[in-house]
Amino acid sequence: MARIAFDRPEKRNAFRPETIDQMTEAFRDVWADDQIGVVLLTGN
Repeated sequence: MARIAFDRPEKRNAFRPETIDQMTEAFRDVWADDQIGVVLLTGN
């Protein structure tokens, strides 16, 4: 399992271009790892 946490509560965890780039990179890492079967997205 992989966990991706959003931690910008003051902005209600709104996405910005940098956030999307980071998520894209994280999902690429997940897809490359055969041991990860679930991605959990969380926010504060």
